[in-house]
Amino acid sequence: ARTSSFAFRGPAIELSEVGAKLKVATVLEGSVRKAGNRLRISVQLVKVADGYHLWSEQYDREMPDVFAIQDEIARAIATRLQVALGGDEAPLVTPATGNLDAYHLYLKGRYYLAQRSLALKKALECFHQAIALDPNYALAYAGFADGCTILAEYGFAPPNEVRPKARAAVEKALSLAPDLAEVHCAAGALSFICDWDWDRASRDLRRAVELNPRSVAARQWLSYYLVFVEGRFEEGIAQARRAVDLDPLAPLLVMQLGMTLMGAGRYEEAEAKLLRAGALAPTMFLPTIHLGLLYNHLGRSDEAIAPLEVAVTASGRHPWTLAALAVCYGSLGKLADVEAISDELNARARREFVQSVPLAIVAASRGHVDAAFELLERACTEHDGILVYSKRYPFLRLLQTDPRIERIHRCVGFPAS
Repeated sequence: ARTSSFAFRGPAIELSEVGAKLKVATVLEGSVRKAGNRLRISVQLVKVADGYHLWSEQYDREMPDVFAIQDEIARAIATRLQVALGGDEAPLVTPATGNLDAYHLYLKGRYYLAQRSLALKKALECFHQAIALDPNYALAYAGFADGCTILAEYGFAPPNEVRPKARAAVEKALSLAPDLAEVHCAAGALSFICDWDWDRASRDLRRAVELNPRSVAARQWLSYYLVFVEGRFEEGIAQARRAVDLDPLAPLLVMQLGMTLMGAGRYEEAEAKLLRAGALAPTMFLPTIHLGLLYNHLGRSDEAIAPLEVAVTASGRHPWTLAALAVCYGSLGKLADVEAISDELNARARREFVQSVPLAIVAASRGHVDAAFELLERACTEHDGILVYSKRYPFLRLLQTDPRIERIHRCVGFPAS
């Protein structure tokens, strides 16, 4: 997969190491040089076991030929590996757009989307520009919908503001390419995080996996749905593990597997995955926030402080990280520190959008449980995406045993246990 492959860019690495980390028997390596509108692509297919070159080629082409080159390379590799192609005339690479600039913008948008930070807004802009260049580019509409969903989930925009935009983009994408895995994945993620439409979420995410069994995004969203909504732990974990198998060096996927394991109560395994994700991406705040919450949940609150402080800094003081730190401070009896976080988040909420769930968690950490549930009621109205994890994730531990949480669960519409 793209993320794991790109991990080996730059300095020379032993082929055996590449093969071992990716669990593959053959590797395609090469280089791309661009001069003006000209491309020179050098590629070679190499056996990991002995370094034998099965095939090599050099392509000197114009930029508009890039899609044709992809198909030529794919055919050459399939021939050398004796892969059945199912018909000589059918192209192996079907361009989703004929506009090369739109294609580049789409790839940039996907890159920014994977960062899960303020870069999310850059991702939306890239997808928007790609659509302007090619109004029939289904992948760009799917990317735009994904960007809206994740922007809402991470609290960078009010969910009820972006939901209509995301739904319109999904419906347009479905009208253009009803059998595209990425489109069904975007539809399923939106239904899961923002709409709380479980039937459609399950149907679309399963359809995405059916259309493209190598879709790591679809498998990961499906794993979250299965674990956090349906409570089908083994099936959900299996989907998350398969996603990591397909892209083993993608820190986001490894972190998401850790979060899935936490939701299933498999804490020791979760810790190993979160540590691994942190090692793969030291500047990503997500592994450290989940690791801190895990340590606190296990009664290791002293150990939780350090990773949570890293998460606060790395995220630019994202409200999730501050709320997680407040939970930990509360466990340690550091109420003055909890108050300081409460004051900061409430001040920010007066001038910008702040999700209600983190505010509720901080209120609970201060011992203000009634206020916390008032905020959770508001979160229901806002369609706060964090609520889809509220049954089984330790972030809301302080509120999960209060009988009033059942009212919140009914509002979200969780299926009966």
